[in-house]
Amino acid sequence: MKITRLTNMYVVLIVATIGIVFYAGRKVMTHNTFTLTSTFWQDGGTLPEAYTCRGKGISPQLQWANPPVNTKSFALVCFDPDAVQKPGWTHWVVFNIPATMTHVPEGLSTNAKLPDGTYQGFNSWGNPGYGGACPPKGTGSHRYIFTLYALSKDAHDLRLQSNTTREQLLDVMKDCTLGQAELIGMYEQS
Repeated sequence: MKITRLTNMYVVLIVATIGIVFYAGRKVMTHNTFTLTSTFWQDGGTLPEAYTCRGKGISPQLQWANPPVNTKSFALVCFDPDAVQKPGWTHWVVFNIPATMTHVPEGLSTNAKLPDGTYQGFNSWGNPGYGGACPPKGTGSHRYIFTLYALSKDAHDLRLQSNTTREQLLDVMKDCTLGQAELIGMYEQS
């Protein structure tokens, strides 16, 4: 009986020691959430008219926080999965956004290459830059999903050109995406 208690005590002591050693060897990680926001609408809210075909059709202001460590560049896509054309409609493809950036200003130029090295790929209209939300009347409310990708590579590493489409971008960055953040704007033409 004494031997069994002694053996049990040693087992508990060994397990506790292993647990302490394992815990001490771990890095305690705090996860700040990678976020994408706009000062002009809340996630899931109505996309302001300025960013639609009823308004100026300009690109929205977006900002982000807490990107993953080792981010080398960002890519941004705006996609309408509710479009009549399936699988959806691409409104914006932006990539090679410098890792030091924390925002995209409102009304970004539609040039294929921007002065900071950022590229704008082709939207579903076949043009570089942002194309405003413009769902056909009677098709209900559409979701405009802005997705920001934190990448471990830049455009040179990915071998991308300014005429890149959403599908091409998604294909080449699938193995180098460190994280993504999303912001949805809703819009319906009446």
